[in-house]
Amino acid sequence: MRIKRARQLHAGEWVAMRVTRTSAADVPLEGDVVAHAVDRRALHDIVRRFRVNNPKARIFIFFAGDPIPKGLAVSLACR
Repeated sequence: MRIKRARQLHAGEWVAMRVTRTSAADVPLEGDVVAHAVDRRALHDIVRRFRVNNPKARIFIFFAGDPIPKGLAVSLACR
């Protein structure tokens, strides 16, 4: 499944995917969803158990939603 599709299916949740395809720059493009959950800690618990039986699997964890909540302003500065 493409990462973009996983973001659509699990909007507003944390998603863990076993990476099956990357770009030339080694950016994850596709994978198999291992777990998804609203609570990040719950997701990490599931991933830890998954890694016991799949120690060499490459896992990509991401939030499938707006990283900046509505009503919150972000300001970045460089020196």
